Amino acid sequence: MSYQALYRKYRPKKFSEIFGQDENTKVLKTQIADETFGHAYLFTGTRGTGKTSTAKIFSRAINCKEAVNGEPCNKCDNCLGILEEKILDVIEMDAASNNSVDDIRDLKEKAKYLPSKTKYKVYIIDEVHMLSKEAFNALLKILEEPPKHLVFILATTEPHKLPATILSRCQRFDFKRIGISKIVECLSKTCEDMDVDIEKKALEQIAILAEGAMRDAMSLLERCIYSDEDIITYKSIINNLGLSDEDIYESYAKSIGEKNIGEIIDWIEKAYINGTDFSNLTVGLVKYFRNLLLMKVDAKTEEMSYWSKEKKEKINENLKYFDETEIKKIILKLSDVVQKMKYSKSERLLLECMSLDIIDFLSMEKVSFIKREQVQQNKSYSKNEIVTKTTDSNLDETKMEKAIVKENDNNQNSHSKNKYDEISGDEVHSKWEQFMEYVKQNNISLHALLKEGKINKCLDGKVEIIYPEGFAFHKQAIGRKEKKIYLENLFSKFYSKNVVFLFSLGDRAVKNESNDEIEMDFKTKFHGAEIEIE
Repeated sequence: MSYQALYRKYRPKKFSEIFGQDENTKVLKTQIADETFGHAYLFTGTRGTGKTSTAKIFSRAINCKEAVNGEPCNKCDNCLGILEEKILDVIEMDAASNNSVDDIRDLKEKAKYLPSKTKYKVYIIDEVHMLSKEAFNALLKILEEPPKHLVFILATTEPHKLPATILSRCQRFDFKRIGISKIVECLSKTCEDMDVDIEKKALEQIAILAEGAMRDAMSLLERCIYSDEDIITYKSIINNLGLSDEDIYESYAKSIGEKNIGEIIDWIEKAYINGTDFSNLTVGLVKYFRNLLLMKVDAKTEEMSYWSKEKKEKINENLKYFDETEIKKIILKLSDVVQKMKYSKSERLLLECMSLDIIDFLSMEKVSFIKREQVQQNKSYSKNEIVTKTTDSNLDETKMEKAIVKENDNNQNSHSKNKYDEISGDEVHSKWEQFMEYVKQNNISLHALLKEGKINKCLDGKVEIIYPEGFAFHKQAIGRKEKKIYLENLFSKFYSKNVVFLFSLGDRAVKNESNDEIEMDFKTKFHGAEIEIE
């Protein structure tokens, strides 16, 4: 016997076995029992919610010789013949691949003939919204004046694409997403039947991932069942399905909340090294921030009822960093990245750029009263005094950088734009490691950007930092006005020399069409700073 997928092997054979669609199945059973069913039905709903299974059961029930209360017996010749696909009076058609007017004309030609063995000939047309305009017109003619022996069941995930003339001639049944508890119940019965040992938490995780689609839940379970493990645990679900653990997303949210660019860059780099699918990773981030939003607004969804106490506590820990509006904007920004990743060859760069954009947004929108007061108190200090106070005052890094830029613009005597101190490469190199540590102590995000570059040359009071291929993002970010001046002031404090920093890429800069839009965005992204685009 050939292999059969789990969702097909355990496909419901009676209306009573359809999970989560009780209202629909109740009406259909009553119509069949009273012989008041129509000639055309439209089943709508997201994938995996039971549309096709219900249509198959319906086709047997109206042709069953021993039907009881609208349920097929699945034992008579008609039921067995249809189940085994030996009776050709039930025809399944995929409109995605048979969508031309000729296909429908052929259907019309065959439909006029009486059924060979059953009382009713049933056409189940899946993905009916894929039919062409001409095909719909041809189908409309037979729906208007159908033969008494003919029943149409149209199924679609996109009913809004159907012409109103088709909709008006069908009885419409909307199939809802199946609840988590119902999916867990079904999966539990399947595992029991297959003698599979599985943790309840693992079942719940599969049900959540299925997003209301029973077929998807069955497919996910099947991947885990054949993993050669004695017991299927929550951890094995994460590993077998190639998912990221919740801790990964919590770490990202914490770093974003703390506006720690260094940790974010390292986080993305680790994901890159581990071969993580950035598209799936970003989708996971969207879902995590949605969880934050649900907790923030005190929602009471079914999914939340399955969250463990530990998960709720960890989510609450990250809630302190964001308000409701910020979470919603982060979700929108990450969702936008998910869409852009479909057409980009630089998924890593997209996520890096968007993460920095989020931090910039948070820095601009969310500065507490205390931090604002501290900036005001420090505005009279000289540049070097502000730099010295950075570590102790816990000032927001972006605000601190802007304070120094403002001080620089109003104090030409301390740092002339045209007068720099000569310094040799040997002198810079000899203390560079100590200087990098000094930068890290004062501004960790600046350190994260600077550490990827190398000193290229020191001449005429200029220190050039060159970045290797693939690090255009770092070069662009550190080139923004606030960070550049901040770095120069740190250098002046540490080396007692005034220099200007120049930043450039290696001989082979990253150049591909997918990056053009990202690079052009840097000019507007960094508060209007003048940045050279490589």
